[in-house]
Amino acid sequence: MSSVQTVVVKIYSPYVCGDDTIVLSTDTITIFDRVFVEIDQADTTICVGQSVNLHVNTDTVLNLTWTPTATLVNNPDEYDVIASPTTTTSYVATVTLAEEGVACPASSDTVKISVLYPPDVSFADSSLLMCLDGVYELNPIIVPEPDAGY
Repeated sequence: MSSVQTVVVKIYSPYVCGDDTIVLSTDTITIFDRVFVEIDQADTTICVGQSVNLHVNTDTVLNLTWTPTATLVNNPDEYDVIASPTTTTSYVATVTLAEEGVACPASSDTVKISVLYPPDVSFADSSLLMCLDGVYELNPIIVPEPDAGY
């Protein structure tokens, strides 16, 4: 996570009235040692038509942008998004600190969502006739070849 420090700056009067120190002004400064973003979801595989929830951990004062946005169901500036890719896609969450005069570099994290399609199945012999007590061996043609994903 980011290491955030808060410093309170006080400006004191050069004059003391009795034993009391007079504070003329007070302000708070937030110091980031770096900006941080982490996507909770590990790289994963889904079947076409499915969705995956993506969530980032980051400081709420940072500006967040997800890319690509075309297959995100909701606003790409939200911490929780739903991705519905139709092809294998790498999503990038980027955070920046958009304050004038602040020079913190952007930070990004990436998650890869692989998309599987069901195989095409057909039969070499299109005339599948047989008697009730008969035995018929089906020889399906499966493209691509089956693997552990299905």
